[in-house]
Amino acid sequence: MKTSVALLLLSATGTSACPGSPVRMHAKCEMEVEFTQPCDSVLTEINARVSGKGGWTDPHNGGIYSITNQTSTFLSGQRITGDGKYTDLFDFSFTSSSGGCSVEACSESQVNSLLDFSTNYCNLHSLYCSSSSGCPTVGADLVYNEKYSSCRQHDDVCVASPQKIPVVASKVKDEQQCAADIGAASAAITTAGIKIADATESCADGFTASCNNDINAVLLALNDASSSITAAVFDCGGTEMTPCAEDINNVITDVTNATIEITDAVINCGSDAPGSTAKCTSNIADATKSIGSLAKDIASAVEDC
Repeated sequence: MKTSVALLLLSATGTSACPGSPVRMHAKCEMEVEFTQPCDSVLTEINARVSGKGGWTDPHNGGIYSITNQTSTFLSGQRITGDGKYTDLFDFSFTSSSGGCSVEACSESQVNSLLDFSTNYCNLHSLYCSSSSGCPTVGADLVYNEKYSSCRQHDDVCVASPQKIPVVASKVKDEQQCAADIGAASAAITTAGIKIADATESCADGFTASCNNDINAVLLALNDASSSITAAVFDCGGTEMTPCAEDINNVITDVTNATIEITDAVINCGSDAPGSTAKCTSNIADATKSIGSLAKDIASAVEDC
């Protein structure tokens, strides 16, 4: 008996050729930007900002940009976050249109992530945004319109301090709803822990109906936890670099890992291929560890948020 599971991935297919990512579940921002200026002017301004001309510094927490490939109609590069922990890849494709320039832009995370607090959006936006948006410019003050094709988070948070932002406590946006979101996530994770224990036992003798039901119950619980923690990002002020936000991001990573592991278990536990039983057992064991981490990170979020 085999089971198919549909997962919502943030890396949905769009119109431009994105740089790609080595992980299945990752955040990204893909969009089209229409400029009134010609492509040469747009490309020149982006290049100037990447190179730090005139002392330009990334306004989104002091990231470090570099170009990896460039032609007259294409530019690709990378941005290392201000804290040095993560590297995202991005690219721009330029097409002249009616005196202006049509640009397809895309930035992708290279690690497991469901939410990125608009980082991939800002990776792109900061390289062309105008002074009217509070952005530092080098030469041209560009005029543009953005159209998002696959960019779940594109909040106006790209202009912060060019220095590294220390992790400091700040007021929670909606204290009551924040607590409710985290409580709901905690309840879902508790359910996932119970069901993964059931799956460990029921799947030991093969992919029985009980094994199938227990694994699907874990997936449903993880989905509920993901929905609750996504709500917590906004209600707890999770778009700011606070201990609360770090806890929430850790929970998101744990949910992502556990979902991948239990989805692999669905495939391997329902397969008759040689070695699938051992893989099934290993997948369930890995998911058990991730759910254990979830419980710890939720406990930290309860304290910090």
